[in-house]
Amino acid sequence: MKRLIPAIVLLLLAGPSFAVKQYEVRQADVERLGGKMQREIESLQYVLNAYQTRQFFQLPDDSARAEWLDRYWKSMDPTPTTEVNEMKVEHMVRSRLARQLFRSKRWPGWDKRGEVFIRYGAPNLRSKIHAEVTARKTHPPGELWYYGRHGMMVIFRDESLTGHYVYAINALGAGPQDLLSILQSMKAAGALRADLEII
Repeated sequence: MKRLIPAIVLLLLAGPSFAVKQYEVRQADVERLGGKMQREIESLQYVLNAYQTRQFFQLPDDSARAEWLDRYWKSMDPTPTTEVNEMKVEHMVRSRLARQLFRSKRWPGWDKRGEVFIRYGAPNLRSKIHAEVTARKTHPPGELWYYGRHGMMVIFRDESLTGHYVYAINALGAGPQDLLSILQSMKAAGALRADLEII
């Protein structure tokens, strides 16, 4: 059976798609942590669930948080009989790359592209969307990321023209036909292996 991809629905990663309320990491919470713990939570906020995040911040001091993190990473180790925790290594690599490739002066040190990169890794397809200025409309530059293994497309745009990308709700003012054209181009290039259906 072939998978059908809705052509006009884009997945926006404002958070997990379950009904549990997320614990929002606030600047005040982060400021009471030591420097090392601040660096840890910058990227861990995307992989910890609400309960784990609340637990982390409710601990009395950074030594208790360090012990909690050790237990967390041990529980996430896909091969506990080896010396290397592959999950932790992958997470640390993604975090460093997010900081280098998608740097931002705002906390946590990267823009929304960095968040998606930490959560899902490198996309199968990453393309630039050029800015458009016409007599009738102006649209900022953007990027389109496609993850084949998740059947997911994420579109970002640089609204402030400063290099700080955010999620694009309607990238470049694209309508359903424009989005269908993008998906058809991806399919023609072999980057999308699914049937398209307009819903």
